Amino acid sequence: MPIELPPGASDVFDQGNQYALDNGLVFAYGLKEVTTAIIQETCNQATESYAKEILGWPNGRLAKPEIFSSVKEDTLFENLGDCTKHFVRYLHDLFKSSPPKMLPTYPHAFIAVSKEEDSRDKIPSHVILVLAHKSHGQWQLEHRSVPLQVKLGLSVSSLTMGDVTAEDILDEYDYDGQAKTTKQE
Repeated sequence: MPIELPPGASDVFDQGNQYALDNGLVFAYGLKEVTTAIIQETCNQATESYAKEILGWPNGRLAKPEIFSSVKEDTLFENLGDCTKHFVRYLHDLFKSSPPKMLPTYPHAFIAVSKEEDSRDKIPSHVILVLAHKSHGQWQLEHRSVPLQVKLGLSVSSLTMGDVTAEDILDEYDYDGQAKTTKQE
């Protein structure tokens, strides 16, 4: 289910293709009443679970990576449309000022953290991953619910390093965070 693109979104997503993306952090937004502390703890848990399970951190040779950057704004983000508008405005301003070749932010994805119905101030078990991709020559934004532990960090890290595409991730998850089952031949 695509998210409506704000004006100028296609242009900034095209511009994002002209930069090195492997070190860009993925923005993390909080929806409605999610606090900055919950966003940051969610990002920390996603990164740590990925680092421990996949990279062997802290006992391995690789350091714990930085994958996410929490968005700290005075305004509340009520829905994914609000997050998308902020993200596109941010990228537009960034492209005006960023040095050539390197971006501090990954320009084709962000996550949104929302409260789960039965939790008060707990860390959610899933987050919404929003991905920009081209389909039939047109940019689209689509989202999936991705499990927080290991899967989120692995999916986002693989995406930013170019090991998987947005379409690969969209094909892997449903809207409810369940991995799609594939037919065995």
